[in-house]
Amino acid sequence: VLGVSSLVLSETMLWYYPTASFFLTPCRIWELLIGAVLAYQSNVVTCRGAISEVLSATGLCLIVWSAFSLSNQTLFPGVQAITPCLGAALFIVANSGQLSSTGHLLATKLFVGIGLISYSLYLIHWPILVALRHVCDGGPSTGLKCIALTAAVVLSIASWKYVEQPARAAGTSFSFRKAMSYYCAGTACLLTAVASVYVMSAHISYLPRSAITRLSGRVQSENEDLDLPPRGGFIGVNDYNRQVSFVIWGDSHADTVVYLCDQLAKESGLLGVSATWPGFVPILDAWHVDPTIEGPAKQIEWSREVVNWVVEHEVREIILVARWETRLGAFGIERDGALLRDANTTDVSAGDAERVTVDHFRQTVNELRKADCRVWLLSQVPIQEQSKVTRSIRSVQPPEERPTGVTRSRYNLQQEPFNRVFGQFEGSGVAIVGPSYDWFDQAGRSRIFLGRKRLYHDDNHLSVDGAEVLFKPLLSDVFDSISESSKRPTGN
Repeated sequence: VLGVSSLVLSETMLWYYPTASFFLTPCRIWELLIGAVLAYQSNVVTCRGAISEVLSATGLCLIVWSAFSLSNQTLFPGVQAITPCLGAALFIVANSGQLSSTGHLLATKLFVGIGLISYSLYLIHWPILVALRHVCDGGPSTGLKCIALTAAVVLSIASWKYVEQPARAAGTSFSFRKAMSYYCAGTACLLTAVASVYVMSAHISYLPRSAITRLSGRVQSENEDLDLPPRGGFIGVNDYNRQVSFVIWGDSHADTVVYLCDQLAKESGLLGVSATWPGFVPILDAWHVDPTIEGPAKQIEWSREVVNWVVEHEVREIILVARWETRLGAFGIERDGALLRDANTTDVSAGDAERVTVDHFRQTVNELRKADCRVWLLSQVPIQEQSKVTRSIRSVQPPEERPTGVTRSRYNLQQEPFNRVFGQFEGSGVAIVGPSYDWFDQAGRSRIFLGRKRLYHDDNHLSVDGAEVLFKPLLSDVFDSISESSKRPTGN
């Protein structure tokens, strides 16, 4: 019962908190229980002869299959961890009495040596690869990866010989006091490292520019005239003294496309700035009420600061990203607190929200256009109207039984207020990006899965993979246009 409950919890947590599902013990108890059962049964059940050979070969095949079939797109652990765990269990049981043919293979010096350093290698290789990924724009080359792997193997051998072996050899002579002294020393080193990072983040301007980028994600330029807007960060190429070509301005939906825009900007050789704040709509002098975000005064102040920054720094392109439908009272998602309002609002309603949006979006566009800034307005993908619990349960089922997205007709209903409000601005310095037919499958249903890859983080937001799959074709064209525009002399 405990094992099944842990497995169900692990699979359910994958949908909401995949990192927690990977690291938290309650989600991995079922895996530990498999080892506990094997240890308990080791003196009771033994396999010999043909049964041992079959189980051993089957177990090894399951392990090898898992090694090649699982990828960084796999939802893991959850049910996907059953295959490698079952393979390991079968292999151990099959070789508990006497070694099978495959058991003899893995008992050779090469595989035994790999096994001896495996845990050290597991611990050491990851920080090396992560550090390389942060240092090398676009990721490390194959050659660097090979060098990193070689270094990890050498360090793992050293760790096994000079750390693990002496600790094991100490045996009972390794006193509790000595163990606690090592523990306290290690904890002190860890706390010192954490405190150092905290202090450096408080005085981040003293660090090299590359270190600022990696530690905070919010960098300041060495050019004192090129500061950043509030909650702003550089994206694109790592040359922060050049002219900023574009700004991404929006709410949490803008956050979902920042990584994709960063990659596209690097490919186009562009420097950009992201100015995003969850719940804050990219529009001047309008706001909505939400107890989880700052009030009207802060919303107005931030929007004004972003526009002023764009104008002052002569940025020629701005991409606006928000879930406008919820601010306009779209079909099926009316909530008074979500509706936009302004100083003249007396009756909070969908009709008044449309008036507010038209008036203040026109104000925003006019100020940006006066500064010769082109406005890109990114359409949003469909809102999925399904129970999270139902979707979470169904996510463990085969692809053909998973829930389907909303229909294209339902999406059109969601988009009616957006089209009605923003359609009148298209062509007057505003380019509306999307929607795309690629957002729907052949049956006319919104795409929410691609294999085991989840395209949505929740009913309302795309995942990073979803942004890559659904928005990349659209935004690639946008960045091609921005790149061409950036090559033209100012004023032409």
